[in-house]
Amino acid sequence: MGQIPSLLNRLEARLQKFIEGGLGRVFPAYDLRQTLLRHLIQAMQTEIRLESPAAANLPAVPAEENLVAPDQFTIFAPADQIAGIKNQQDLLKELARELQQAAQMEHVRFLNPPTVRLIPTPDQGAGRIEVVAQFSLLDISQTSTLHQEPSVQRAASHPAALPALPSAFLIVDGVRTFRVEEALVNIGRQEDNHLLINDPRVSRHHAQLRFTLNRFVLFDLGSTGGTQVNGEQITQRILVSGDVITLGGIPIIFGSDPNTPASNTQTTQTPKG
Repeated sequence: MGQIPSLLNRLEARLQKFIEGGLGRVFPAYDLRQTLLRHLIQAMQTEIRLESPAAANLPAVPAEENLVAPDQFTIFAPADQIAGIKNQQDLLKELARELQQAAQMEHVRFLNPPTVRLIPTPDQGAGRIEVVAQFSLLDISQTSTLHQEPSVQRAASHPAALPALPSAFLIVDGVRTFRVEEALVNIGRQEDNHLLINDPRVSRHHAQLRFTLNRFVLFDLGSTGGTQVNGEQITQRILVSGDVITLGGIPIIFGSDPNTPASNTQTTQTPKG
């Protein structure tokens, strides 16, 4: 379908003005701003979905389908590029509003109002920017009518294009070892999670572990009991081997060997005590 590339081009044009203005205070380097804009559009393109108008009680469009965009955007940027920025959260909220307005003008829906987070990475100098877009896990029950356009299939369908996933594991409550074999691992009490922890202290969709920019990042998903790393309450945190994660009181040890591919690891059971 040709409507997605042309739509994304229009979205890019609408966002260009804001990124050159407001976000110029966050990313003063021109090349960095252009990289951010390109990655925002690419992230949206990777995750955008098509929805049946009839199933969603929406008006028909010429292609008889409606576009639904991911509503959570996480920007990974070099720490030295964003250190000391004033009003950072206000600017990110403004960017989220710009995303929503630009999408609405192109008749693209969000299941929830979009949010934008900025996570500093250790890269110095020019560094790299990466944008990860995803649907809120709370929206899973609303996405039964969604499907992905073949021309924008996510990179996971082309394994050769993905970075090698290092060996990593999670030791849950000192008893169970979970081998991390995917770049995105959802953790929670509900059965649709990759790592199921059947404990009332753990939220249905509690946390997410994501491998990006050659590192593992842990996100709290608005859980009731909260997420801690080494005793500190977090919303997101880059993990290093040996970190102790606590989900609502359940201890989880994160381990990783960056020199060993995940395919060579073996799942083991760690005896209690």
